[in-house]
Amino acid sequence: MRILFMVVLVAVRFILRSAAAAKPQRRSLSCILQTAMLLGALSTPSHADQYWKFIAVNCVPEIGFFQMRTFALYNVIDDPPHIEEMQKALKPHGIYFLRDLNTQTFYCSINGHLIEAGGAYQGGRNHGPCGANDDASLWLTIDGSRVVETTVAMVVAQIV
Repeated sequence: MRILFMVVLVAVRFILRSAAAAKPQRRSLSCILQTAMLLGALSTPSHADQYWKFIAVNCVPEIGFFQMRTFALYNVIDDPPHIEEMQKALKPHGIYFLRDLNTQTFYCSINGHLIEAGGAYQGGRNHGPCGANDDASLWLTIDGSRVVETTVAMVVAQIV
């Protein structure tokens, strides 16, 4: 893209120089156009939005409720060194990066029953219209018996 832009810059510069020799007004227009094109050629490329996928885990024993769901946000981290800071800030709220799901097991005790939940992060695939999107399978056990294993975005359990 920059090579094409530079070729256009040279071509426009040649045309404007030959025209600028005739009239002084065109010289100033020539300088303005050349400056604008040079700044455009030196500018940095734009970046696409960054898509970050998370998992939220809620355990409310008082009402017998457990929930694990995935969600996504755009542009929440401006560069990778801040990922650890973001992880520390989100953890007290029960929010984790989806890619960390393989190393996390969540526990919740409701009415004397132990709920364990987790999943397997699968990363993006390189096929299909949404192939680059992260994905995960989620599972839930109650007292050691697996009751749910799914690739849907949410698992909810209520024990009364």
